[in-house]
Amino acid sequence: MHPLERSRVLQNLRSLRFLYLSPEMLRAQTVIKALSKITISLFVVDEAHCVSQWGHDFRPDYMHLADIREQLGQPPCLAVTATADEHVRDDVVRSLNLTHPAQIIMSVDRENIAIIVQKTANQKEKTEQLFHLLEKAPYPGIIYCASRDWTERLAEQAKQKLGLRTAFYHGGMDSIDRRKIQISFSIIRLISCAAQMRLEWG
Repeated sequence: MHPLERSRVLQNLRSLRFLYLSPEMLRAQTVIKALSKITISLFVVDEAHCVSQWGHDFRPDYMHLADIREQLGQPPCLAVTATADEHVRDDVVRSLNLTHPAQIIMSVDRENIAIIVQKTANQKEKTEQLFHLLEKAPYPGIIYCASRDWTERLAEQAKQKLGLRTAFYHGGMDSIDRRKIQISFSIIRLISCAAQMRLEWG
């Protein structure tokens, strides 16, 4: 985020319902000072397994979240993760300084999610099979591509050949254009082609 845009957000915190921040950003004193002036109704830690040194994706900045939460007046805390065994969960509770938290543990088996591998001889055959699947798809979706260039080409091909409402999305786009795609994906039937990256759907 551009510094000017960040400053504008911090000056208008009371108008926001949700604010997404990385643990690294939360360590900035300007951010803490601004957040301290408002009442935070819920402090959410996503990917909470990163708090634990026993977790597979440990990040040191997560270890400061308990202190940061204390500086912000100890708002209620929700920690969520899909990849934490009992040892990691206990470490998360300790590291975040949570007192007798309710733990909701569910199976990772999702009946509505499947992984299917289809082998193809070349890129042309792969594209043809993909378009065949898109023609039958009852819902919008996201197609992950290996490069930004292929992301843009595939989105255009699907639009021209199948008449679908498509859009490409990758890190080379500016934040305004990416936000437009996120909003469009939420309100219309849209096939989004995204380069391999973590998508932050706000």
